[in-house]
Amino acid sequence: MSPSSPSDPGLYAAALERYRRALIALALDRTGRWDVAEEIAQQTITTAWERRSDLRDHNSLTGWLWRIALNYCVQWQRREVRLCGLREASHPGPPSTTIADEVLRRETVREVRSVLSQLPLRNRVALLMHATGCSYDEIADFLQLPASTVRGRIARARDQLRRELGRRLDLHPEKENAQP
Repeated sequence: MSPSSPSDPGLYAAALERYRRALIALALDRTGRWDVAEEIAQQTITTAWERRSDLRDHNSLTGWLWRIALNYCVQWQRREVRLCGLREASHPGPPSTTIADEVLRRETVREVRSVLSQLPLRNRVALLMHATGCSYDEIADFLQLPASTVRGRIARARDQLRRELGRRLDLHPEKENAQP
């Protein structure tokens, strides 16, 4: 019996919990919202627990969880498209925020999301998992890669994110104006 086998409820529940942060990272990548990502991770674990008898190959738990989480992300995105206009009208932002501050905040969030979306998926997932507190070993286990590969992917993602955000948000203008 594998450690993720549904025939041992205690071991199966522990295996599901080990994936919580990875599922949050995946959902955060897809939704851009921490609260939604936590909820999707919880829904995924609950669904996997309730449907544990559906898991045919106990060694494919990772892929099964990934698919369940992605389905919840797609459902959330569809609801967001329908509710987008209603939410923006009912939540104009904190009263102490000036219009200029809100525009700048939204533009920054848009740029960060844009740069993240351009990262290769394998690097983006590793970076987001690491940002949610997963260790290199946990990420390596989830992605089924050596920890050294995970460290390299995270380093490349950070470098690309830093470079591209610096360029887009003009964080280092003095470098562009420097004389050779």
